[in-house]
Amino acid sequence: MNEQNTLYVVTGAAGGIGKPLCLRLAESGAHLVLVGRNGGPLGHLSTLCLSLGAKSCAIIAGDLRETACQQRIARAVTDFCGDRICLMNNAGINIEGRFEGRDEADIDHIIATNLVAPMQVTQRVLQAVGDKDLDLCIANVGSVLGAIGLPDYVAYSASKAGLRGFTQALNRELGGRRQRAIYFGPRAVATRFNTPESMRKQRDAGQSIDQPATIARWIVRRLDGRRSEYFYGWPERAFIKLNAMLPSLVDRALAVSPTPSSTTTKRAAQEAIR
Repeated sequence: MNEQNTLYVVTGAAGGIGKPLCLRLAESGAHLVLVGRNGGPLGHLSTLCLSLGAKSCAIIAGDLRETACQQRIARAVTDFCGDRICLMNNAGINIEGRFEGRDEADIDHIIATNLVAPMQVTQRVLQAVGDKDLDLCIANVGSVLGAIGLPDYVAYSASKAGLRGFTQALNRELGGRRQRAIYFGPRAVATRFNTPESMRKQRDAGQSIDQPATIARWIVRRLDGRRSEYFYGWPERAFIKLNAMLPSLVDRALAVSPTPSSTTTKRAAQEAIR
């Protein structure tokens, strides 16, 4: 595939995984549309992408949950005259902490950003593509927690499990060939998405934490693969299979003791963009 005839629309472009993802795509000479909430970081990233070889690089600053932002993405797809379009639904948020202490607004925000917005953006892109004779890839960046529910990440796990189900069903609806959907499930990544306290806990538990550039490279290499979902890391992939076959074993391994109610409302992690 000639990347100079490919358009990549990347949401959460200036975030932890998004930035190295855009830089790798820029090096291939592709056309880019960078989507994020803040125009300043997007502008700097656009300049860098062009210097690395991007054929073109537009920015869309806005909230993905809003119709206006979604319409601008659709317009960029409509105006593209190349051979291939790839929408990379990469933006996401998490607010860590026990579920009983989560505000209703927190839950709504997580589900709206991680699941509803990617579905709405995808639908608008599909409508914009219409009957155009081109290849289309919907790449949804989720998490291993979309396959393994984890304590303190209840709403986040639910949103990513929903994104995984959406990807699977959409891929089958599209046919899985010239038009297809892929779910990517990285494990913990060293970004603002994870607080220092959370990273320390994961390291103390012997869990691996990957660098954003590593995950970006892994994703780009698999965009033309034949599978509809990929999970990064070992033993995470084995644990996912075990969770699917014998969830009760995983229940016992991951169950935690109740904490005093006075600590349940304390926010353990501030909102962060991937």
